[in-house]
Amino acid sequence: MAHVAAIRRLGWPMGSSRGSGGLLAVVAAGCVRATAEPGGVVPSADEVMATAAPVTAVGREALGSRRIAAEVEEPSGLVASRKHDGVWWTLGDSGTAATVFGLDRRGVVVARLHLLGAPNVDWEDVAVDASGNLYVADLGNNANTRRDLAVYRVAEPATLGDHTVAPDARLGVAYADQHAFPDAAALNFDAEAVFHDGAALWIWTKHRSDNLTTAYRLPATWTQDAVELEPLGTFDLGPHPVDATGRLTGASLSPDGAWLALLAYHGVWLLPRPSDGVSWWAQTPTVHRLDVVRAGQVEAIAWHGAGLIVLNERKRWWYLSDPFTASAGFPPMEAE
Repeated sequence: MAHVAAIRRLGWPMGSSRGSGGLLAVVAAGCVRATAEPGGVVPSADEVMATAAPVTAVGREALGSRRIAAEVEEPSGLVASRKHDGVWWTLGDSGTAATVFGLDRRGVVVARLHLLGAPNVDWEDVAVDASGNLYVADLGNNANTRRDLAVYRVAEPATLGDHTVAPDARLGVAYADQHAFPDAAALNFDAEAVFHDGAALWIWTKHRSDNLTTAYRLPATWTQDAVELEPLGTFDLGPHPVDATGRLTGASLSPDGAWLALLAYHGVWLLPRPSDGVSWWAQTPTVHRLDVVRAGQVEAIAWHGAGLIVLNERKRWWYLSDPFTASAGFPPMEAE
């Protein structure tokens, strides 16, 4: 039986100091959904995380293995193909091959896109649009010193197998709110989370100075070589139970566009689509706490039907068949 706890806390919306309403925190089968309760105040992000029960343990009914192929070094990014059922695109982190890999449900490589003229300085994520264009995010910026950040666009191949292709577009990226390289007081311009929604690609950053992530959106059409992005909003991830800050490492939009999943080392946040289609950061999330020891350094998240796949840098992946029904700890404890 699910149980319900009404908790009065400070802070609304996530990360702000105080709100006009209260909070009803529903702890149901292992997940927390915070909803407004008239006449009180609502919790901060770290308080929501503190009350969130661990997310569900699930089997591998959607996956045929516990690990993806060894040739994918330091996997970072995952997205379901729009052209090939049962295939997910992934890529390696900085310094690895300039290759996008297609994986089947066994984690076996069934396609390789070797990109010409697109060096892997620090590739961090991959997204796909409704037409089957892939977006490779060379946005890794750990030291916050890079001035060559870019996103590459390349069409999904009509067939699987090996392909050597040149991207059909490259867009240089800069942040309007970055004023130094680096700014020691605001190391907030690394990005490992992108997703495509409608006509535009979104970028959500990985902060090292606080628990926030900042949302940016690229223009729908790329008519210039580079763009300076204005910040649209911030979302509070709350603190990591071991490290000092919450750090965003992945994002994925559900196939119906109704839910945005955000991944950090210590949790998963499910945000419902905002009525304006923009202010995701202002929505009340469903929060799942990860077991940071079992999960390791999680680097990618992708919807698969109504479920979610989570992938870590050690090539382990897990499938959550129902992210909204939790019961035990995630990831499940399994023998290697």
